[in-house]
Amino acid sequence: MIIREAIETDMDSVKDMYNQGIEDRIATLETETKDKTYMEEWFAKHVGRYKLIFAEQEGEIVGWSSLNQYNSRNA
Repeated sequence: MIIREAIETDMDSVKDMYNQGIEDRIATLETETKDKTYMEEWFAKHVGRYKLIFAEQEGEIVGWSSLNQYNSRNA
């Protein structure tokens, strides 16, 4: 398994995992699935101190984590 920082080509993989967690209601308290535009803006905010970290196994993204600033979104 490789642990690494995210790159832009990872965006679709994280969007799919994020939305699955929303739909399953087991990985987040979010209530609305995210589209490509939302994810592009979200991805762009994760630089410097607030990085996205990915777990990759045999060329496939199998997990991810992110550091975030405080957010008062509805959940």
